[in-house]
Amino acid sequence: MFAKRNSLPKPFGKTWIKLFVLLFGIFMVTTKVTDADLLDMESIVDNYFRSTTLDFSNRQTANNYQLSTLFNVVGMIPGGFQVESLRVNNDGEMDIDYQITSLFNLGDNNLCEVLDVKVMNDFKVIYDGKLKDLTLSSRTQSEVHDDLVLFLYLNSSDTALTNKTCNFNVVIQSVVENTGFVDEEIIQNQVSSGTWTQWQKWYILILC
Repeated sequence: MFAKRNSLPKPFGKTWIKLFVLLFGIFMVTTKVTDADLLDMESIVDNYFRSTTLDFSNRQTANNYQLSTLFNVVGMIPGGFQVESLRVNNDGEMDIDYQITSLFNLGDNNLCEVLDVKVMNDFKVIYDGKLKDLTLSSRTQSEVHDDLVLFLYLNSSDTALTNKTCNFNVVIQSVVENTGFVDEEIIQNQVSSGTWTQWQKWYILILC
């Protein structure tokens, strides 16, 4: 004969099921987690974020107006030169390192390559050489400016250079390393040569 299997009374079984459902519901509400069995939370405190600006502009030194064209020379002859001034103004909140270079556009390459330029900053010569090789690096602090004086001149008396035109840009680019901040300004320039004869060539050379 088999022994009769004991079982829980029916009322006790229903109470146990209700109690399980209640406890499970409380667990789900208090853990605030769904669709996951494990929870790990890390807090990073004392965070700080500050926005800033990188911006500079080319200005006229006489009136601080925006500058888009620097040199516009007509009829330059051997020994002739033109003087212009340029203000590199730091309009942003960051100290910047910037570089000045020249870039030839349309025109006669022979004339562009023989043009010379001298650059002064605070009455000191910081570059004196060929326009094509112009490369300058400097640094300005926030809300400070650099005043530059540029001398553009023609020393060559080669008559093959008469009635030629050179178009070039002065490119000023600022970069703050490891930040991704970049700003670039372009100033347009044009120089056209005049006419001189072989006789005038030697006369000019004597005067120079």
